[in-house]
Amino acid sequence: MSKIRSSKSIASIQRKIKEGRGQGHFSEYKPWLTVHDVPSIGIVTRILGWKSGRLHHYLSEHFELARHYQMEWSEQVIDIREQVPLLPLDKTLYIAQKLGIKHPTDPKNKLPIIMTTDMLLTVKQEESIKFIAHSATRKAPIYPQKGADRAYEIIRTIMERLELTLHPTKTRVSNGFSSRISS
Repeated sequence: MSKIRSSKSIASIQRKIKEGRGQGHFSEYKPWLTVHDVPSIGIVTRILGWKSGRLHHYLSEHFELARHYQMEWSEQVIDIREQVPLLPLDKTLYIAQKLGIKHPTDPKNKLPIIMTTDMLLTVKQEESIKFIAHSATRKAPIYPQKGADRAYEIIRTIMERLELTLHPTKTRVSNGFSSRISS
């Protein structure tokens, strides 16, 4: 079972940035969130990536881990980064305000959280490098659909403004089972 740690305070955000979380590429990348940082209703996984040569932290067996295995075998994918932060926080707050959407907050202290996208791939296509983000929308008791849809809309808008391709995958979780629906 994961430990619950508050990573929403300004001091905590600054600490994570100083630690290099959410920064780097290949073996030097450190995910913003690890399996120890957040509670989970499912199976969390740490797995050694053979492309990156580092430990990857996945918060969902059915989406994130499954997608990781697929991307490890893709010849075009040269780097896999997970739990990528959408920084700065001011940008996601501004986008949420412009969209008329409530920004996700920590349920305990009600402070805005640093949003993340599940996976950012570095893909080599012919002679160019492209970045492709993957994000899951979860349907489960702790992820009410309205909240998941709102969070996804903020992520979609950020990726659009950054001119990154976003591949959404909706995951429904019920009674311990999940199914993946690609959009």
